[in-house]
Amino acid sequence: MTSGENSSAGKAAAARDAHRAGDNTTALALISQALERMDAAEAWDLKGDILLALAQYSDAVDAYSRAVELEPGDARFLHDLGRSLLQSGRAAEAESALAQAATLKPGAWVILSDLGAAQLEQGAANNALASFSEALAARPDSALVYFNRGNALQDLSRFDEAESSYRSALRFAPDHFPALISLATLVSDRGQINDAEKLLAQARALGPHEALLDQADALVKLRYGLLREGFAAYESRFRPSRYGLQRRPFACPQWQGGDLAERDILIWTEQGLGEEILAASMFAEIVGAARSCTIECSDRTVPLFQRSFEGARVVARHEPPDPATLGRFDYQTAALSLGKMLRPDFSAFRKHTGYLRADETLRSRLRQKYRAGDPTARVVGISWDSTARHGARKRLPLEAWGPILAIPGIRFVSLQYGVGPDDPGVKRLGLGSRLVVDGEIDALNNLDASAAQVAAMDLVITVSNTTAHLAGALGIPVWTLLADGPGCFWYWFRDRNDSPWYPSMRMIRQPSPGDWQAVVSQVAGSLVEKAGQSRL
Repeated sequence: MTSGENSSAGKAAAARDAHRAGDNTTALALISQALERMDAAEAWDLKGDILLALAQYSDAVDAYSRAVELEPGDARFLHDLGRSLLQSGRAAEAESALAQAATLKPGAWVILSDLGAAQLEQGAANNALASFSEALAARPDSALVYFNRGNALQDLSRFDEAESSYRSALRFAPDHFPALISLATLVSDRGQINDAEKLLAQARALGPHEALLDQADALVKLRYGLLREGFAAYESRFRPSRYGLQRRPFACPQWQGGDLAERDILIWTEQGLGEEILAASMFAEIVGAARSCTIECSDRTVPLFQRSFEGARVVARHEPPDPATLGRFDYQTAALSLGKMLRPDFSAFRKHTGYLRADETLRSRLRQKYRAGDPTARVVGISWDSTARHGARKRLPLEAWGPILAIPGIRFVSLQYGVGPDDPGVKRLGLGSRLVVDGEIDALNNLDASAAQVAAMDLVITVSNTTAHLAGALGIPVWTLLADGPGCFWYWFRDRNDSPWYPSMRMIRQPSPGDWQAVVSQVAGSLVEKAGQSRL
């Protein structure tokens, strides 16, 4: 060994010691110096460990990838690469690496558990459950695997089994923080708020402030209508965690309430399209109070927001933000953070007949088209699916809509985004004569056209998805069909059949998890009753 190699090995050893001691900044400097003179898989793997500890996920992937290049037959390096890919949000690549590792090292329960997590992240809950079962066969006392298995069972809407799996995790490791959080969230979803609060208190007693704990606590409080405390805790969604959101990098302070008459404010939207539309229910109050208001939003919402909030400047979101386009502001705020100031309780919600404005010309033309020359025709739009991460929990398959679509005297129109006239599901069910699927409207990519189509309806019946939010925001009568338990988001609250966000909305809930048949029967009965009236 040359003196240089000996020195590099020494630096690598020192880097490992620093990493074990938690001094990862020093460890990274040392291993980087070592790798200037050596190209060893062990050293690259160590660098990956250090970078992962520093939450530098992309760089960690690169380091582990180099270790795999140098020793492709080593399951340990493939496993580390798979873990880093999973934490980087690259689940498909993670599954590939972890599957190779599992082949090289059969029965390795940790690899199998991570493989299942990668499969679950892609929505393949049945495959994930198989991987977790194989892992438990090798390690039947693993709290980690029971926790992961509980997540898979939740995705499959097998909530009793999921609860049992989380409790098994806690039986083997009473201080398993993620299992406590997931179990608290699950029992909260199932109406057991006292049990949820006890579990969250147990988690809080384990140690330091945790973003995931505060997020879970916020969602429990919000779901049960404790809005003041819930919105305050909901700010934790921007703290670093696996599920944390990225706060927009604006230099001006966050608005915390107070007079805006002589102030300029920037509102930036967050999360999914539904959350953008929901939060927009609070925008007019800010537009009316501020000297100027700029709304930064997704490309799809720009035309609709421009028409709806005439006093505001609406701009598309860019990464990174362009200061020249946006200008200077006294304050900025995430859209849903407005809830902390503007919606401290249910009495603070403002009644409205619709705060979004559709393209009236297109709306009128579509309404005439769907009525097909009969001005008395009742037009009902339906939407049955969600593309959200856990959309399967909210989905009411089209084949289950038969009793509704069979009701005479109503023209049904598909509002389902991503479904065209040649959709195989629509053709397979032979719904051509009962359901209009308008190829002119690309609801998935043209939100403005989708809003006009929704506005052309007499009534909308939909699962919890963007269509529900659009209808409510436009003031169109809408029946929103909600799953019981996980899959029913916090903003639908609990035990209500109305929505404070959307006065035109009626919510129809499953009486028990998975019971869509009762929902369909209730909708069909109500629709028959409505069909006999002069107006829907």
